[in-house]
Amino acid sequence: MNDHVSDPSLSRRSLLASGTGLVGGAVLWASGLTPSAHAAVTEPGVWNSGRSANGWPVLGGTMRARSVPTHTIEGSDASVALLSGDAAVVLLHAARRFHYEVEELDPDDVVGHTTSRKVAASYESNYLSGTALAIQPDQFPVGAGDGLFPAQVATVREILNDCEGVLRWGGDERMPKQGHFQIEVGPGDGRLRKVADKLRRWNEAPCRGAGTD
Repeated sequence: MNDHVSDPSLSRRSLLASGTGLVGGAVLWASGLTPSAHAAVTEPGVWNSGRSANGWPVLGGTMRARSVPTHTIEGSDASVALLSGDAAVVLLHAARRFHYEVEELDPDDVVGHTTSRKVAASYESNYLSGTALAIQPDQFPVGAGDGLFPAQVATVREILNDCEGVLRWGGDERMPKQGHFQIEVGPGDGRLRKVADKLRRWNEAPCRGAGTD
């Protein structure tokens, strides 16, 4: 997998002060993705591939978009449109733990599947396939890596550990987005099913699911 490293010099304050327009090639380079991912984006930041950056098919067009269901995030009044199945199980686990242990979610705080192909960084293309979500995107925009306290970041690390490498956090991107979570493996990868089945068992077992001590 690509070598994604958060750049600690890119704080929200320094980003806003620079006045830089983060679109196109500069953002794509900063996202740390491969040349093939770069080639999928055209100026001014439009994703033109039939697959999102993580390899999943884009769910575009009116009929296909309607097939993306909305899932309620357990314990909250928030909901999010995601590809059903194992991907949704993993992403909803992250959203639930974020709600319970990082910051409570309001009804409109989470964005998932979209048909808009405009991206500020290549990893945002994963919303097109319903395999990523953005928590409080206005509070955590692309390029702002200083929105969470250290204890909150530690909780996010625990969430990632739960998911055994199949979930990636936007805070680890070169151009960070701390509310972003995505499926990191492609369709058919057996690791995704393994982790999703584990999380399903946790949800059914007392004192194992999100929101329990």
